[in-house]
Amino acid sequence: TEDSVAVWAMSGFGVEDRRIDDYMTRARHFPWLVLDLRGNAGGALEGVDRLLGHFVDTSFVAFTQQYRDSTRAHTVTPRGDGAGPYRGHVIVLLDSESASSSEIVAWILQHHAGATVIGDRSAGAVHGSVMIPLAVPGNDIVPYGLQLSLFDVVMPDGTRLEGTGVMPDRPVLPTAMDLVEGRDPGLQAELEFAAGR
Repeated sequence: TEDSVAVWAMSGFGVEDRRIDDYMTRARHFPWLVLDLRGNAGGALEGVDRLLGHFVDTSFVAFTQQYRDSTRAHTVTPRGDGAGPYRGHVIVLLDSESASSSEIVAWILQHHAGATVIGDRSAGAVHGSVMIPLAVPGNDIVPYGLQLSLFDVVMPDGTRLEGTGVMPDRPVLPTAMDLVEGRDPGLQAELEFAAGR
């Protein structure tokens, strides 16, 4: 029906490429797609490319990786196996724990695919980094390490998400009573938005 909704709670971008393709193939049968990125701390840029490729029909520079002494344009290419991009309405749900790759996806869908973002401002933690495990000889009780930033992410219009995050089009935050009673006002707001209420 014209108000049917597919809801995908995506916990990270370490998802196998085939799973992303399979889900988006199923999502094409729905006029509304809710992409729930709450708590999604990010992951592999390959997963980002794969997902975003289902929303475009031509290749485009999604963002630039700004290193200390060089830059690298990051290009997304179309997916969909000849079926074209997803043409339905897209809603993205964020919270303050949506970080890194999930912020990049949300911003690009918001600015280039007409998606509506609902929820809270995202974490503003998008620097590409590497974790270097450290250890004190004889101490295997408390693991720790050094997270070293490698590059900044600059969006096509010059926006830097680091420290600012993605701002929702419709801010929706749970109340204390929502949390106590297990209600999900963010998801409810998305479903009501899709239903046109």
